[in-house]
Amino acid sequence: MSRHATIPAERCYWAVVDPSSLPRASRRDANAVAYLAEPLLPLPLEELHLVTASLDPRHTIVCAVERTWLESRADDCIHLCPEALPEVLGLDLDPARLNLLSGEYTPRPIRQWRQRSFGLALLAVLLLAGTVIWGLERRRSQWLDQADAVRVEIRDVQRRALGPAALSGRLPAELQMTAELRRLRQSREVETAAAPEVRDVSMDLGDLLGHWPRQQPLLTESIHVTQDTIHINAGVTNALEAQDVYDALAELAGWQSHQPSVRSMQGGFRATLRLDRENAEDVR
Repeated sequence: MSRHATIPAERCYWAVVDPSSLPRASRRDANAVAYLAEPLLPLPLEELHLVTASLDPRHTIVCAVERTWLESRADDCIHLCPEALPEVLGLDLDPARLNLLSGEYTPRPIRQWRQRSFGLALLAVLLLAGTVIWGLERRRSQWLDQADAVRVEIRDVQRRALGPAALSGRLPAELQMTAELRRLRQSREVETAAAPEVRDVSMDLGDLLGHWPRQQPLLTESIHVTQDTIHINAGVTNALEAQDVYDALAELAGWQSHQPSVRSMQGGFRATLRLDRENAEDVR
């Protein structure tokens, strides 16, 4: 079998038609164009095999050959075309574009090659689809495992927060958790509203230490400073030392001093002094 063969142009029937009258989707359809060429051909379309080639949007060349003649030579080659175009047509077209072994006359090797190519392409698509499905299924399995782990973790948190007895109740654990969270938020709002205002007393402590009598050998036990009061507990050898401390702190601006309370203890005395902020209500 030869690969390529040609036939004389005189062995073919020729026509040039205008396919612009056909719908756009049918202008390259050989069967649709054949009906336009039927009045120009000497034999009925049933006895002819036609191939077409577009020259421009308004001109398509039609080449036809008798079916009986073509059937006797269809197995001799894989490509059959005219040697040349008739000179009367005056067209510049490569005759190889008019392959008469097309459609139902496609050679068996070409059909087998196309079938193998289609089979390989289909196999590749199936392998690709199988790989994608396997990957998606694996990812789905991972997501399900993660969802199960999250549910177990949620169940464990609910058991720790509500207790095992609460989980066996008729009310779902999610609703119990919602109610518990609402109760905690409400209790926190109440505690926040009732909490006293926090005030920085570092300046008050600095003023206090600035007036502290450095010449007295006091054994200070504690100094408690709030926004309204100052309490001082100190060890003294006698009541006069407590009075000296009182006199020194009496000059502390914005504070009112009270007479110290002196109590006897083993090895000496303990003095307790208290100062109240003047106009405490205004400070608040």
